[in-house]
Amino acid sequence: MPSRTPHRYLVPVVVLAMLIATPLTATAQDRRPDRFRDLMHLRCAPVEADQPVIGCRWTPGPEGTARYVVLRADRFHDRVTVVARLGPDAQGVRDAEVRVGVRYTYLVRAETEDGRQISHTNRATTGIRAGHDARR
Repeated sequence: MPSRTPHRYLVPVVVLAMLIATPLTATAQDRRPDRFRDLMHLRCAPVEADQPVIGCRWTPGPEGTARYVVLRADRFHDRVTVVARLGPDAQGVRDAEVRVGVRYTYLVRAETEDGRQISHTNRATTGIRAGHDARR
């Protein structure tokens, strides 16, 4: 009858070999800065009754924000447009380059002075329906 002794030690040896072979460096996901986990909040909605204008407001970016870049994508996301580049004190923008009946998705990036992105907002999608009156 064969001895079971060698099998008893096999599992710990395999686990130890896996631990030795596994590099102890952090993965890209582990190195992701905390500032991207807490997104800035963005809200957008139609604001003008007599012309198509969408207004967006966001919460302030983290410390070190030198500017905000406001981006807009059309309903098919095949074209992204920079709506505005604003200073660090800005918390809103009005976009008059929109058309009635088209839905747009907005996103705001917070950047440092050298152009490095340090945070961003959620995506906000809105549009202006035909016959819309923002005063109601």
